[in-house]
Amino acid sequence: MLKISQLTLALCASVILVACGGGGGGSSTGGAPVTPPTVLATTAYAGNWKDIETGACGTSSIQQTNATGVRLKNLVFINITPLTDTTISLVFTMKHYAPTDTNCSGTVLVTETLTPYVFQIDGTATINGQVVDKITPATPSLSIASLVVGNTTITGSTLGSGATTINGYYFAPGHFDVEMQSAKKIAMRVTATNLFCDNGSGTATTYPTGMDAAACFVKL
Repeated sequence: MLKISQLTLALCASVILVACGGGGGGSSTGGAPVTPPTVLATTAYAGNWKDIETGACGTSSIQQTNATGVRLKNLVFINITPLTDTTISLVFTMKHYAPTDTNCSGTVLVTETLTPYVFQIDGTATINGQVVDKITPATPSLSIASLVVGNTTITGSTLGSGATTINGYYFAPGHFDVEMQSAKKIAMRVTATNLFCDNGSGTATTYPTGMDAAACFVKL
């Protein structure tokens, strides 16, 4: 799943989403087995999701700190848009809160948004008795599309390759720590309200073999 910042968001493919398999059956006339189609991305994943894993309201990375080393708190959200029956586009957003806001429930100080990320749903698999989607990232890398502070938006082109300081906090392009940025294959399972992620055991060539026990994202 999409894990984030060590949330496995490996986004959880249901985020954030993910993993192998296929079934079949015969026709009433005794024809060859037919492999059922992959679940429609529109039905499964469309909508806005919020990270709810343990530690979801986490402490920002070293690239999100002030001059005295105090780091912001952050929470990750994803918006999922179906592109075709087998591809979905994800837009990751990280909202930053004051260092003292341990529940990430107060005023959002800075909002970071990444460029869209595309996932290819390759089929299904059964992991721990649950049918999950096998997913391969189609977008090789992500970049920060914008930083928003109040009514001010700082675009990716303005960020360039250097660091940006906002209200005394340091932001470096490319630091948004989402596991799904890698080329690793992932697995996800989705319900009407929850997205379940894999346990991070996937590689660039193999699908994950395990799933997180609890949901990693909740639908808003």
